[in-house]
Amino acid sequence: MLPVSVNNIAIFVSVNDPYTLIDVPGKSAGLLLKGKGPEYTNGIETNPAGRETYITAIDDHHDLKDAAPRESVADKLNWADHEVDMALNQAMTVLNDKKTFLLGKLKMLRQKREDEQQDRDKNKMKTPIQVLKTHRVSPSHSDSDGETDSVFVRKRVIKTDKRKIELKYLANIDDIVSKAEKISLAVRQMKYMTPFLEAKVVADVDSDEETPDLVDVMSVTIGQKIVVLTTDFKNSCLKAFSHLPDEVSSSVIEFDSSPWGIAKLDEDTVAVTIPLKNKMCLVDVSSGLKLKDTVKTKKQYYGLVAIGSSVLVGTSPYSQPRSVDVFDLSGTVLQTLVIDALLQQPSFVCTTPSGSFVISDLSKGMLLTVSRSLEVESGFQLDNEAHLESSRGVAANADGDIFVVDYRQKKVKIFSCRGQFLKDFLTSDDGLKYPYGVCFDDKGRIYVTDGGVIKIFSY
Repeated sequence: MLPVSVNNIAIFVSVNDPYTLIDVPGKSAGLLLKGKGPEYTNGIETNPAGRETYITAIDDHHDLKDAAPRESVADKLNWADHEVDMALNQAMTVLNDKKTFLLGKLKMLRQKREDEQQDRDKNKMKTPIQVLKTHRVSPSHSDSDGETDSVFVRKRVIKTDKRKIELKYLANIDDIVSKAEKISLAVRQMKYMTPFLEAKVVADVDSDEETPDLVDVMSVTIGQKIVVLTTDFKNSCLKAFSHLPDEVSSSVIEFDSSPWGIAKLDEDTVAVTIPLKNKMCLVDVSSGLKLKDTVKTKKQYYGLVAIGSSVLVGTSPYSQPRSVDVFDLSGTVLQTLVIDALLQQPSFVCTTPSGSFVISDLSKGMLLTVSRSLEVESGFQLDNEAHLESSRGVAANADGDIFVVDYRQKKVKIFSCRGQFLKDFLTSDDGLKYPYGVCFDDKGRIYVTDGGVIKIFSY
């Protein structure tokens, strides 16, 4: 754009537009627009080709009157501020109204129950029940005394009526709690409504012989650096990408076979599974990538997660029987959960804030939750929208919600810590093509491996 002064008023003219600055005798200085055809240029409708229109900065022209006003970025931002503020205020108003309504219902139930209890206490004081000391017999007994029978029946009716009232209150309370849980579920769904792609890490490095095929991913913070680690299955290596405000660097450590899972042992060390070689490599990530040790394992472990700095949990989908094992840094198995009847190909595993483990299944598209002692806790509700075709990476955020990658559907789905399906968080509309691994960083951002790229989203 070129700045042009017309009657001391600055006008910006595109060098590609057919504008000519002229000085017409008897008129103020202005612009001559040579029309190329019916179109809008910079908010001004140009006339059919060949026709010339003279515009000055002070004349009242018909063309300028009918032109659509130019919307500035500042105006758009102001409008967006207003819309976002209004929408969120409305949402908070609705939530507060629902809270007041449900708490009011509970208060009414509590008051009604107390009033009824007081009435029962008053009636007892007026007409106390005389419990006879004679032998209590069934009303149907032929030798039963009439007074004894009436006391027996009366006590039973009072107990039955009281239990009916209690059950009614319990049902009302459960109904209110159920409605509150539905509202909570809707709020959690709203929380994940707006994922934004913050950055991409292209995982190509000079030593690659194949197109990168990224599997697992992990984010670790070392000092002021955020280091993103990922296993490249085709190039048989672990890659690290770190960045400071003014520095970006990468490093690679190659293995003799394809790696799969990553687990953080301490601030400087991660463990990487090499399943086809029945081993696990310990790698120092404090300054570049350096191999610290290699641990032989009895099974082929794929998914991996650490419990502290010396114990790990690994998935073994191709052992006989298939299992999830707890083992130490020497490769010694401490505990085994056989899952032949539950999962076909246990692949990825993650920990939740409550200490449980969530395991995904490559072939069945299932998720399973087990406790720290490897006792099966529950499965996940996978009907309708929640259906998983081929689950891959799995990770839990600070709230305990579970994020799982569905490779075939090109989605990242969210489940609550109780296994309730919340929503599709990321889809192909967000640019997912070949999603596989997933993790969170300390700031709550989510990392997804997608072919040869790591995509970082916030919400």
